[in-house]
Amino acid sequence: MLHRLLTNSCMGEWQQCPRKYLYRYELGFVQVYTPEALSFGTAMHACLEAYWRARKARAADPLAAGLAAMPGDLDAFEAAKLRVMVRRYARRWDRIRCRVLAVEAGFEVPLRDPVTGVPSVFWKRAGKIDLVLQDTGGAIVLVEHKGSSEEVGSGSDYNRRLFLDSQLPTYKEGALSLGYEISRIVYDVLRKPQQRPLLATPEADRKYTKVTKKNPVSRLHKGQRDHAETPAEYEARLESIADIDPEDLVNLTVVHRFGHEMNAFADDVWDQAEMMRAAVQTKRYPRYSKNCFRFGKACAYLGVCEGRESIDNPLAFTRLADVHPELERAPGVGEG
Repeated sequence: MLHRLLTNSCMGEWQQCPRKYLYRYELGFVQVYTPEALSFGTAMHACLEAYWRARKARAADPLAAGLAAMPGDLDAFEAAKLRVMVRRYARRWDRIRCRVLAVEAGFEVPLRDPVTGVPSVFWKRAGKIDLVLQDTGGAIVLVEHKGSSEEVGSGSDYNRRLFLDSQLPTYKEGALSLGYEISRIVYDVLRKPQQRPLLATPEADRKYTKVTKKNPVSRLHKGQRDHAETPAEYEARLESIADIDPEDLVNLTVVHRFGHEMNAFADDVWDQAEMMRAAVQTKRYPRYSKNCFRFGKACAYLGVCEGRESIDNPLAFTRLADVHPELERAPGVGEG
């Protein structure tokens, strides 16, 4: 029997909604239109990958390589925001001495029953490790890139959730399959600035200062604008804000959980995999209606679940030839 691949992404979709998992990973349908958040996340990972490949190659300017990898079709304001994030990211990591061992390294490992140790005949764990480093003391460190719009500092809700990430055993086993026995895992979290581009004040709402001898030129009141902020102005404003607290944009969370807690995480993964296997075999995928709207947006497949739209509509959905495109490796690319 050919194993199905169990990835972090498909497990995350299942946790949101089994019916969503069905449409995305069993049937392979995705939206024709790529949501802005996904485009930004993909662009961010491309920039970080290029930065680390340049460091591995000991290039003269890894930051320039990272910025050059930004897709050209990204919205101008989103591109401005990402440039600020990447510059702050490079500034933080440029100060850390380390040896780059692997960048975007793919792996496949057996999914084992945590009680018996017998490998599943249905699933294999698969994924891609963002980064493997060796610190100055010789320890091997696995680094996982994350992006978030939430607060990401120490003690934040986001940071606390990282310590309950059930994917920790997979990262450890995946690294070991590639020949790296890791000492710790670092979550490398970039926070997306929340400031939006400033718009021009509507003419009807504009208020001007009075002309006096001291102020002979009438000007708009503070906080009002006669023109919308350009991408360049927006980027400069974000840079000035980031200069106040550069650590607010990049947070490194170190996780040491290689004892009994790893066994508990392995139980979580196995139990979820068993539920997913049962659904695939019985073809029963319940709908989690409480998750139809997340982060203020409707699920891409909501219309299909409601019966208003067909999953076969080529104007709304396209079918992937490979349901795990994130695992694809270009020729010569892997440990890079």
